Amino acid sequence: MDAGLVSASGALGGNRQRASKLLATLRRDGLVESLVLVRGYIEYRLEKRFGARVDRKYGSETGGRISLDRLEIESANVGEGVQYEPVSELYLRRMLRAVPIPPDTYDFVDLGTGKGRPLLVAAEYPFRRLIGIEFSPELHEIAQQNVARFRARTGSTQEFELHLGDATSFDFPPAPLVLHLFNPFGEPVLRRVLSRLEASLGQAPRDVVVLYFYPLHRRVLDEAPFLRRVKATSQYAVYATPGAVG
Repeated sequence: MDAGLVSASGALGGNRQRASKLLATLRRDGLVESLVLVRGYIEYRLEKRFGARVDRKYGSETGGRISLDRLEIESANVGEGVQYEPVSELYLRRMLRAVPIPPDTYDFVDLGTGKGRPLLVAAEYPFRRLIGIEFSPELHEIAQQNVARFRARTGSTQEFELHLGDATSFDFPPAPLVLHLFNPFGEPVLRRVLSRLEASLGQAPRDVVVLYFYPLHRRVLDEAPFLRRVKATSQYAVYATPGAVG
């Protein structure tokens, strides 16, 4: 088949899929939610074409996709990992707006930091501390460089902690937490991380909010006895410990 026809056929198929999704949303959720979906798609395409606003603002570089087989990773859980792709800035801000908390009393923890985009976005709110955990040395180094660019551009003295390591061995800090996940790993690892978080809460009870973008394993959080679902859409789900969010 002619390459132009292949391209046109692919675009047409993509448009049909988007139209079908929009129609399903309209039937299920009504006009307002459908308009939100359209706006989100437009903003997402603009972000993909022109880059994330945080990168343009701070001189950071958080874009692109990187398969894990192109990275040197020493972890028994590498098979449960997911390729690097930056979270949508648009949807991260929506998740943050969904939880009316005083951010300066919370630590923001990003599991699977990658190049650090969530930390740069969260720095604008601002949280008490910004903590990232990444098991790829290459991505960890890029995240460090992006934080350095952020500091140089803004003069910020906010506290960043970037950890190179596995999420299953991370010790959660004893402060109230906002935990961000962009589907960084499979269900077995997610269960181990949540078990570790539950044990930490048993030792130091505190408020926790979980922001889960692309919630492929949302059922695991639904089943967690110490969390309740605050909000859920087709793109993300927000959870919190009882009393954390009114």
